[in-house]
Amino acid sequence: MNKFDFKKIKFLNKKQALTDVLGVHLTTDVVVFLRVKKTAGVFSISDAEIFDYGFMVKEKGECINSRLPAYMKSKYAAVAYASENSQIKLLSFPRLVESRSEKQIAADLGVTEVVDEYRLGHASVGSEGKSESSIIEIALPVSEVEMVNGYFSLHMPAASHISISHLGLMNAYDLSLKGKTSEGVVAVLNLEPSNTGLFVFNDSKLIFFRMFRTGMDFFTEEIARLMGISTATVNGIICENAFDVSNQVNETLKPFAHQVNLCLDFVERKEGVVIGGIKLAGCSETISEFVGEFQKFFIPEVSMFDPFQSFEVLDGAFKNFDEKRWRYATALGVAIGLLGGE
Repeated sequence: MNKFDFKKIKFLNKKQALTDVLGVHLTTDVVVFLRVKKTAGVFSISDAEIFDYGFMVKEKGECINSRLPAYMKSKYAAVAYASENSQIKLLSFPRLVESRSEKQIAADLGVTEVVDEYRLGHASVGSEGKSESSIIEIALPVSEVEMVNGYFSLHMPAASHISISHLGLMNAYDLSLKGKTSEGVVAVLNLEPSNTGLFVFNDSKLIFFRMFRTGMDFFTEEIARLMGISTATVNGIICENAFDVSNQVNETLKPFAHQVNLCLDFVERKEGVVIGGIKLAGCSETISEFVGEFQKFFIPEVSMFDPFQSFEVLDGAFKNFDEKRWRYATALGVAIGLLGGE
């Protein structure tokens, strides 16, 4: 049984200091690339691209990096992928807990009977001295990890770290707080194609996580069903604001927003806090068009997550950077993690 080492989120190894990493966010719709460099402890973003998944993977088993433009090819890649079958859980303990055994993780995540089909891992995400600690545990299907690794098996860059998208986003949010005195309690909805991660942070401390098995693909398909048109047409209408589809969007989001509100109410009661804002994240270009509709269901202000407030972006790195910067958050999170962004 292989144990997934979450320490690789921060370092390739302690002796080798990386200075140039390609962050990759792999989904079933698009592949996001973000090249991050580190010079004298300062991070900068040199190049970024988003390609359709179908363009990057023409044939089954083809390496994604074989189709990368030359200017995007660093030696090392940190890859986050949109997993459909991973298990992830945030646990809190009324004592200091620094590690968990594989047997404990398998039991916590309900994969004891099929443990050989998963890579298991855990990481500490916060502690209060010796009186309290929080640990996030994960089980990655071996089949998914092997598939992702295969995309980077023959050419540079090599996949030095593989994680799931939600962990990359978590890292990106923590990094966005660098230099700030306080951000308060903020909820983040990471809207992936097939699932959504709900995070609640108290400043940089993660205090709640839940994964919903619904995402942007479901929302788009449901809107298309209500309108009697194709999903491609729906995406075009939303992106171009061709005409008003707010009623269909509202009807689609309502059940999901109700579940999110139940979670937020639970967090506020349990932790004795007030959630001050909700950030939307994900790599879909239509997410920003949902801000207004989500706002109808939530009391805190809803806005897009901007992961680049603390980073230098070199001229020419982005196309339409100010409009679509949220799409690169997960790629940024895994890249900085591999470079050593503590």
